[in-house]
Order: sequence, then structure tokens, then C-alpha cells
Amino acid sequence: MLKLYRYWAAVDKLVKDAKGNSLLVKKWGGSNESVDEAKNIAEQALKALVDKVAQINIRKASSYDYINRDIPEEVLGEISPSGGVTRNNMGCKV
Repeated sequence: MLKLYRYWAAVDKLVKDAKGNSLLVKKWGGSNESVDEAKNIAEQALKALVDKVAQINIRKASSYDYINRDIPEEVLGEISPSGGVTRNNMGCKV
């Protein structure tokens, strides 16, 4: 389910996959409370991802996989707790 948050933060780290390839992994965290809380959520998600990366071969996922992940977009208007109008990374209202 798509989740909209007012505050976003991203963290990243250089890691190695199962084949020894270096990968820069990045995770976003979202919060309706603060940027600091969003960063803490991102750091927890990144730690979980780093633990998995060493065991798998990475494949590139769709950059706009709305069904399976939160989308770090500016909230322009709220329609309901789970829906609203946002501005995507291309500047378009969606």
C-alpha cells in the first residue's frame, strides 16, 4: 500500500554483493513527525538491506514500483489517510 509522508530522509552505504561486486545501496525513510524520525527509519531499513545484500545477487527493480514501496514525493494535498496529490521527481503532480 502506498504511504504518504510529510518528511523524508535518505541514507546510503557502499556494500558488496554475493559475487563481490561493490554496490551503493540507498534507503528512504518517511515520517509524519520529523526529518530525524525519517532518518532513523531509513537507517534501520538500510541495516536490514545491508544484511541481505551480502547473500544475494542484486537485480534492478523498477524505479516507480508503487505497489511494493513507499514513494518519497512531496505531498501537495491529502485526499485520505492513504491517498493524496504529490509531486514526483520530474516535477509532475500525481
